[in-house]
Amino acid sequence: MVTASAMAVTPRARRGAASSTAMARPCAGHGTTPTGNGAIAGLVSAQHAPTSATVEIVSTYLSHAVYRGVVRGRILAAPTDSPVIQGRLALEMAVRALEGSLATRHAGPPISIMTPETSGDAVVEGSLAPASFVPVFTLESDD
Repeated sequence: MVTASAMAVTPRARRGAASSTAMARPCAGHGTTPTGNGAIAGLVSAQHAPTSATVEIVSTYLSHAVYRGVVRGRILAAPTDSPVIQGRLALEMAVRALEGSLATRHAGPPISIMTPETSGDAVVEGSLAPASFVPVFTLESDD
């Protein structure tokens, strides 16, 4: 089984071959990476592919850069498990648990596949941090 953030998809795999893992291969010698940056590396590698080669990129992770690649049609698709919605749901469930009113212990948004046709505000708002987001970490001492 191929585990990669970016895979070149052969025409046979795209037509729905019985085992797409047998038809997918890591992009241009970049191996595998744990984030969507592999898809971006695949795009860079595709620029250096022979002109007769058809390279199509599918990401296994959604980041801001991958989102732009999908919207521009340079990446075929990327999944999202809506982490922003997961965070909101986690806070809601934590509050309910503390209040003693938690009825559902396991919940989460469905994983969906984003393509150029399905991209839009809902994907951005549910999956990506706002451009202005800056994490702030503090540690207060007991002194």
